[in-house]
Amino acid sequence: MRPKLAELPFDEFMAEFMEGPELPSESVLKIPDMDKGKLTGRKEEDVCVELCKMAQIVFDGCPHGERLAAKNTRQHPDNTDHDDYSEQLRADISCYPVHPQATADYASATADADTFQAQTRWAWISLWVEVKTAHNDCPFEMQNPTEDNFLRGGDGAAMTLGQMAEYTAKIFRRQHRTHCFSLSVYRGRARMMRWDRAGAIVSTPIDFVANQSLIHTVFWRYASMDQKQRGFDPTVIPATPQEIEEMRTCPAPTEWVNACRRASLDQPGWPIYKILMRRQDLVDPRELTPLTNGIDPVDPEPKDPDRAANPDASFLVGMRCFAADSPTGRGTKCFIAYEVSRQRLVFLKDYWRPETVHPDRREGDVLKLLRTRNVKFVPTPIAAGDVYNSEDGLDVQKTRTQEHLNKDKTTKREHPAQVHYRLVVKEIARPLDDHHDPYQLVKVLFFAFEAHRQAWEQEHIIHRDISATNILMFVYKDEKGRTWVIGLLNDWELCKFLDDIKKGATRPGRSFMSARLLLNPDKQHELADDLESFLHVLRWMCLRFYEHRLTHSPPELRDHVLTFYEAIGVRRDDHEDTGGAQKYITMCDGYNPVPLLDSDSPLDELLRNLASVFRAHYAAVEPKKPVKPVRKERQLIEDAADSDLLLQSMLSSGSFTDDEDDVEPQTPVVAQELVNHTPIRNAFGKALRRPASLWELKKMDDQFEAFEKSPVTQRSILRSSQQSAGSKRAAESLPDAGKASSSRRARSTAAAGDLTSVAEAGSAVDASSNVD
Repeated sequence: MRPKLAELPFDEFMAEFMEGPELPSESVLKIPDMDKGKLTGRKEEDVCVELCKMAQIVFDGCPHGERLAAKNTRQHPDNTDHDDYSEQLRADISCYPVHPQATADYASATADADTFQAQTRWAWISLWVEVKTAHNDCPFEMQNPTEDNFLRGGDGAAMTLGQMAEYTAKIFRRQHRTHCFSLSVYRGRARMMRWDRAGAIVSTPIDFVANQSLIHTVFWRYASMDQKQRGFDPTVIPATPQEIEEMRTCPAPTEWVNACRRASLDQPGWPIYKILMRRQDLVDPRELTPLTNGIDPVDPEPKDPDRAANPDASFLVGMRCFAADSPTGRGTKCFIAYEVSRQRLVFLKDYWRPETVHPDRREGDVLKLLRTRNVKFVPTPIAAGDVYNSEDGLDVQKTRTQEHLNKDKTTKREHPAQVHYRLVVKEIARPLDDHHDPYQLVKVLFFAFEAHRQAWEQEHIIHRDISATNILMFVYKDEKGRTWVIGLLNDWELCKFLDDIKKGATRPGRSFMSARLLLNPDKQHELADDLESFLHVLRWMCLRFYEHRLTHSPPELRDHVLTFYEAIGVRRDDHEDTGGAQKYITMCDGYNPVPLLDSDSPLDELLRNLASVFRAHYAAVEPKKPVKPVRKERQLIEDAADSDLLLQSMLSSGSFTDDEDDVEPQTPVVAQELVNHTPIRNAFGKALRRPASLWELKKMDDQFEAFEKSPVTQRSILRSSQQSAGSKRAAESLPDAGKASSSRRARSTAAAGDLTSVAEAGSAVDASSNVD
């Protein structure tokens, strides 16, 4: 957390972020003095009641801004907080709007006017207050802070700071915010905080027991601010009942998409909003080439002629199907959305990109480029662009915290601003987890691999974030009404053009990263690293869904996954995260560490053949590493396993070769660097041409559920159940997995006080599937 926090003198904080009219005289507001004994006492409840009394008088007397109500919520968690991380959390004081929809939601059945009781409702909180009376739990120095040490150490302080980060993350997940404010209170002293996706700016402390007008001013200024100043996104407005009904009743392409739609509507604590993008953000479908054969990128005109004549870029969204659980970073949120002008369901991804990304390298621009150059099996962009506060395009939404942060200790550079960005795509795709059988799994992976190959060979673009959540299944009907399943390669947010690769970039998530990248964080990301990630994705899915030698030993399986996919080390000279030692050994040795029990299946054969390819590659690039031979593979059988015409046309295109001999036992490996897609493509082609009789391996229930409360579940199952157009990579360390207890002080995902290590791996509803 420390690198993401900056301290600012109170007067400068107020002038820069809470500028407004001066506090009226005492004769106007008539605010009674708060009880100093209670403010400095040990009972947090007393402090909350005193602050609510004062704040409500200020709110009621302020003629500016949207009216607010100060509520004591410390005893009442948000009971709409289901299927989410760290449930049962509650703020001490929550300041809410007073319009009927919000009031009906947060009003407590046991409300007591004298104690200002109400429910915590993350969907409606505007400003929140954290109160501490125990010094060990106070996260900030309040009495004698120094310029370089305004944060306190100790477990209690770190726990509180983690809780505050979680509260902010909850608000960012539920609401459409650019930033939000909070107040940290300890025995008559307080610090204001302004949170955004770059971190938080913390004011120096004020002593409001000695001078109560200071805290009056804080609440007066906040009450005087408009919604944009308070951090509410002006491009998001409440949806009308008519629009909501249109979203509810518009046709869905499949029953699964219909289930996703139902899961996003009528969910307690998730109001329906309309997101307004600019018309210039719309992508002309006439410029795009088909996603694949039999799909026309140009859709029929809307039934409503007025909408056809005046198309806009507005989209309705309800409950997210994925949202990152960190208050900082990209903050990806994904939604099943309703496109108002074309009256159809689409997929919307909302996140904060680094400002350093070249304007022509943004994700939507990359998708448009690929789809105008006949690269298939990547999502169809409908609209994409940075988010602006006004139509003139001059006031882009971006973070402010980085302006006050010290240089990054690792990069020695200034922290970049994060710019708000939205992408809408046509396809609502299913997660790879939903594959029906091993043949479909391999087929979907092959289509995604083809997208990767075409992007590299035609446009010299490398994806750089191959993962199980970024490879998706798309079900569609062709022009003749036949149903097909293909794979999509999603989330091109971290992609690089060949000319840019040497310039360095953000590193993708650990689990599917190549062994060489894990061992050497300074290594340039190469084509072979992406190709290796496809192997790790396949191995990962086999570990989860097919019987192998660890199937009946969940503890060993858990240990294997943690060792091979999540192990983290720290390099001594610069403290850079490293890992991948066990993964590296298996790549050099050319064997599958957890073979399937059905060694005769084409799936197991594919795993062995891919291992042989990378064994040869590592022998070429890491020649000093001794390697071991692998068993001889069975010969190719040419018959296909299904009648998928699109796939068969690709497999019979004449571009596949079978000249890569299987490795004989005890035969020294021939070093061959992997410089193109051909060896991997051939291995997939061999497997997919096997007859259907050999693909009888049965898919099992997810084996990772056997260790539900392990880090594997947090980092893997949740990420792998994310949706299509925006799955989110995780950060380098992970929180404890279990759900929060019912006590108010649930363990924080940021309990160590390090916001940079809070995983951007959120929860997903069962019916969703479109994330990066």
